[in-house]
Amino acid sequence: MKYVRYVKNENELYENLIYDRDEYCENPQSNSDKEVRKIANWAWGKRLDNKLFEGQHSVFKVDRHAHTTINAHPKGRDAWELYMFLNDKHGHQIGKMFAINVKAIQRAYKFHFGERATYAAINTLRELGYLKMVKNYSAKRASRLFQLSIPV
Repeated sequence: MKYVRYVKNENELYENLIYDRDEYCENPQSNSDKEVRKIANWAWGKRLDNKLFEGQHSVFKVDRHAHTTINAHPKGRDAWELYMFLNDKHGHQIGKMFAINVKAIQRAYKFHFGERATYAAINTLRELGYLKMVKNYSAKRASRLFQLSIPV
């Protein structure tokens, strides 16, 4: 993937990969030319589809219905910002459970709203069905756990 940004075409990418395989791999015969061609084809396809990413330079999907629904709510602006934050951090793993430490995210991410509004945003997302509590708080044991969800 490092090469794909700098080559002119798929064939040049393939040639670079063959060179690297032959020069740097301990056992170059373990990867056939056909396998290397498939890798070059896949990587070049990602470039053509504008799906190259690196760290924060990546794309994540957002449901348009979620955008419309959340923003239509009276407390929607704060809820939408929190939803986007949670989607960025956890949306790539379907069903992932996570805690929301309001004080910590307020310190680290500087939302345009405060702690009280963050709690209100959590409640708004729960009310609208975009955030589900999967485990409730128990004193001195565990914090509440949430999952992103799609309303039914």
